[in-house]
Parts: sequence; C-alpha cells; structure tokens
Amino acid sequence: MLIPVIYCDHTHGMVESFSVSRLIREGKIRSFKRASGWVIIGRDRIRKFDHAGQERSKPSASHEWM
Repeated sequence: MLIPVIYCDHTHGMVESFSVSRLIREGKIRSFKRASGWVIIGRDRIRKFDHAGQERSKPSASHEWM
C-alpha cells in the first residue's frame, strides 16, 4: 500500500507503508497521511517502532506511544 508523505525538503511523494517507520527514524519525512488525516512528526502521536521497524509490543493490551 502506498502512503502519501511530505519529505523534509517539503516535496511530496508516495512510499510503501512498510517504509514509513524507517523514514521517520532517519528523519527524512515531516509528515505522512493516515486514514484519519495528516500526521506531523514531532507534533502528533505515533506508535514507537524498534530498530527493525516492527511495532513494539508490551505485555499489556495498551500501545506504547511517542
């Protein structure tokens, strides 16, 4: 699935959904679009991912958020 993103240089693009967490970690995107609207990195809440890009799981049912 392709996800709309805005890069740090303000250009727009489409990336595979599995690439979004890597681009966030590498500081290459300013925002991305999810079903509920645009997410701005550093302002909006996003799930934390480990270094392999996998969502971190916890023993509890709640998600860990940035």
